[in-house]
Amino acid sequence: MHFRPLSEQVILLTGATSGIGLATARKLSEAGARLILVARGADDCARLAAELPRALAAPADVADAAALRAAAQAGIDRWGRIDTWINDAGVAIYGSVEEVKLEDQRRLFETNYWGALNGMLEAVRLHRTGHGPAKIVTVGSQLSDRTMIFQGPYSASKHAVKAITDALRMETSREGLDLSITLVKPGSVDTPYMEHAKNYLDATGTVNPPRAYAPEVVADGILWACTHHIRDLDVGGAGWLTAKAGQLAPTLTDIGMELIGRMLQTSGTPPRRGMRDNLHTSARAAGTRSNQPGPRPRETSLLMQAQIHPLASLSIAGATFALAVVSAGYASRRRNARRPHPARQTEALPPPSDASTPLATRTIREIPSPRADLHAFTITGTVTRDDMAAMGRRMTHVFDTASAKVDMLLIFDRFDGTEPLAGLSWPALASRTRSLWEVSRYVTAGAPEAAAGMIEAMDKIIPPKARAFDTADEAWSFLGREPATV
Repeated sequence: MHFRPLSEQVILLTGATSGIGLATARKLSEAGARLILVARGADDCARLAAELPRALAAPADVADAAALRAAAQAGIDRWGRIDTWINDAGVAIYGSVEEVKLEDQRRLFETNYWGALNGMLEAVRLHRTGHGPAKIVTVGSQLSDRTMIFQGPYSASKHAVKAITDALRMETSREGLDLSITLVKPGSVDTPYMEHAKNYLDATGTVNPPRAYAPEVVADGILWACTHHIRDLDVGGAGWLTAKAGQLAPTLTDIGMELIGRMLQTSGTPPRRGMRDNLHTSARAAGTRSNQPGPRPRETSLLMQAQIHPLASLSIAGATFALAVVSAGYASRRRNARRPHPARQTEALPPPSDASTPLATRTIREIPSPRADLHAFTITGTVTRDDMAAMGRRMTHVFDTASAKVDMLLIFDRFDGTEPLAGLSWPALASRTRSLWEVSRYVTAGAPEAAAGMIEAMDKIIPPKARAFDTADEAWSFLGREPATV
């Protein structure tokens, strides 16, 4: 399938004025796309269209098929076609199945299920006329794979969205239509969804179970799906794991939700003025994030990146394991061949209390660098699991605070290898996976021969430029800077 670059696409986006939809609209605009912005609030639509270049306000209720068709036609009248159709509009209810009025449950389905289906059917109709999209992206939920207690109607609607999306995908494929349909399934996301939801619970505030993801993370997945063919795209590891747990141990997962489900979804913080309950009418749009308390939202999804870069993810995991094995054997041979260097018998330095400080463990030291985007380390002796975890935490902090990609330089000096499975701690694995898209150049000097060969091979299949050199001088030269004076 062929997809136009985002800068050449005309994209219709529903639910465009709040949360994931607003984050997506802004990112699409930055990428140069022309946008047809659909939401119930006409004033919010107009304000967003005025904010973004190449944007058309087309207010409509997605539950109204005729209004949605008119919105699409307005975009075609202006730009001649629609390349991608994104269904993102959604509403929510917190409460038990018995408490939630049937009229409210029906209205939720009007928006979440019928709204998504109206959009997909209109997109397919336009595709047949030659004016319609080659791509449909529908935002579902990981709750389509595992129901959440006290969000029964919402979970049911997302189960239905998944089922109808799968059915339409099969039927259009059987017919031979050149149409790609992707279901994006976010987990917990920090958006005004929690404030907009209708609340039947005896609680001041409603929240998604922590730890939530930033809506911009989901938006990144949606943008990627606009130019790639993929069936499903999960965003958020915790929800995905919960769904898998529910499949493997459904009763145990039920019990867990019964015990803590209410606690995880309530707060003492009320929604902002004019925000509560957008079920039957539009509520005030208030940006991409909620006002609810909780841990800082995650700014990246390792699970999503593993789906976007599957070969690279497999390679990095395989390289991690292989490097551990190679290094362990190398260490054994070195220890048997000669006495340890006296410097390695010193006591381990305590790990830094704060990952924002330069790293200094017994075996891994961060060395001064001539520029802020280059992080260089010397590695000496036998690296332990704690050393690797400390480095993982340090690089995670670097990735969280950097405004752009960084370079990494590892200089191996009298290196004796690693302890078995030292690189498989969570901090080490997490930072290594993030390095796939956070690191521009990954450079080593003096690495063991087998590891160096593996790094050079990885250069052909992972996004960062990976190079291995025999000496530190060669590595510094490749990075375009002389080593700093230490």
